[in-house]
Amino acid sequence: KVKIENKYYYLDASDPYSGFNKLPYFCYNGSARTIGTPPVMVNLTADMLNEAKATNIVLLNDGSSKQAWSGFVTSYPGYYESIEVRKKIQEKGKAAFEKELTDGYTGDFVASNVNIERLEEYDKSVKINYSLKIERSDNSNIIYLNPVIKEGLRENYFKSAERKYPVEMPYKIDETYQFKVDIPEGYIIDEAPKSEKVSYNENEGKFEYLVSKTDTDISIRSRLTINKTYFQPDEYESLRGFFDYIVKKHAEQIVFKKK
Repeated sequence: KVKIENKYYYLDASDPYSGFNKLPYFCYNGSARTIGTPPVMVNLTADMLNEAKATNIVLLNDGSSKQAWSGFVTSYPGYYESIEVRKKIQEKGKAAFEKELTDGYTGDFVASNVNIERLEEYDKSVKINYSLKIERSDNSNIIYLNPVIKEGLRENYFKSAERKYPVEMPYKIDETYQFKVDIPEGYIIDEAPKSEKVSYNENEGKFEYLVSKTDTDISIRSRLTINKTYFQPDEYESLRGFFDYIVKKHAEQIVFKKK
């Protein structure tokens, strides 16, 4: 603990990737004491941490090919996720991390030109940019596209039907995902996910999935917030159901149909 201009800050020397006034999330587990005379009680709880993550994807009709979308991905991982990114790059090298990221795209998806910023700015999340191209067959009368690319919930964190112990999350969650895609030339939107807003226990959590369409493109904004980290066993069923709903929503597709 350090005092600067009558304000106290807590520092961690054990993790070289922790920024100023940042502690590992596992320290936020209840009462602690500073080492000193006298030792002072400090209460550190997971509710004090908010892991904010943001991703933005834009896909445009490729000017050089009528059978592709091309665009970019900009990602701001959460603070603690950023620490893991820095550790991976330190252990395996930047090139290996970039290859792992691009190899995660398969089939018609091709990622390239990865750029990682703010690796040395430990007080901030890293920023990851890369290009993304999706090949498609315009010979088809129907084109399917899941707008939640690479992000979102693919499966429920809570797999068991019942739970006898509390759920303890390491931090609060705030995940925002924005997606915009051009309508392929010669196509119209036949089906698209519907906008939805769902709350969990009033202000303890919220999921928004907002869809907007124009004559040339469709945009989707998804945001999940969980505002507390400790859930009693009798809350488990409703919490699991809330995440089930998000998984199903993130699996919905856009359907383009030939005019």
